[in-house]
Amino acid sequence: MKRAVALILLLTACSGAAATPSTVPPSPTTTTTTPAPTARDKIGDLEVSVFAPANDGPHAVVVLVHGGSWVGGDPGQLDPLAAALADRGVVVFNSTYHTMRLGGRFPGMVEDVACAVAFARDHAAEYTATPQRVFVVGHSAGAHLGSLVSFAPSTFECPSGAAPGPDGFVGLAGPYDTDRVAVLAPFYGGPIEETPETWEAGNPFTYVETINDLDIMLVHGAQDLIAPVSFSEDMADALTAAGKPVRYEVLSGADHRDVVDPAIVADLIAEFVTG
Repeated sequence: MKRAVALILLLTACSGAAATPSTVPPSPTTTTTTPAPTARDKIGDLEVSVFAPANDGPHAVVVLVHGGSWVGGDPGQLDPLAAALADRGVVVFNSTYHTMRLGGRFPGMVEDVACAVAFARDHAAEYTATPQRVFVVGHSAGAHLGSLVSFAPSTFECPSGAAPGPDGFVGLAGPYDTDRVAVLAPFYGGPIEETPETWEAGNPFTYVETINDLDIMLVHGAQDLIAPVSFSEDMADALTAAGKPVRYEVLSGADHRDVVDPAIVADLIAEFVTG
């Protein structure tokens, strides 16, 4: 059995491991102003905020998936990043999912993200004249959920109707090897010893060999004490070994929350999804 890691995620919150650490710029003065979305909508009973550029495009499309230890979290925490990406020419759908606190677990949470991708594909043309590629950008637990939808779109589909999966994935401080996260027993319906098939189905490493035509970037803070950088390092190594192109960025001096700070990552993400 793989080594278990005590992973406590905040509830309010190019190749291989040979990444060159990037320097984190200083954060700007904190502001209390909450960016206003272009529109608000719903995906079933789940809210989604849309942040769109001022012009017609064509624009890339991003589905943002927040973190929160699979138990909580608030998509509003990613509104500043969503607004910053919109300013850089990206249409952003900042959505949520049914967390364990709301009765969600595997695979329902993953399917919620798949529904957000389907919704973005259906509605992107309302915000850009010519929708470009659709990317999932997930933080922390959201990176785990988003990687499953991205790596195995035919396995994790929206129950209300199948749709093409995303064209790319950006993982921010993602805990990908969930076999190392013992606290996920409620998510998987029991400890790994009792439900090994479910744990395997929910581990993104299961699908690395069968990924098809996906642009992937993994970003992690070198000073992350919540989700160790080894999670992204191991995934980058596995993708590279499987012959899957991956861009791997380690941000020197950054911690778990820094990787969603617009001043630190907005340019990096925008360049990747629009390139």
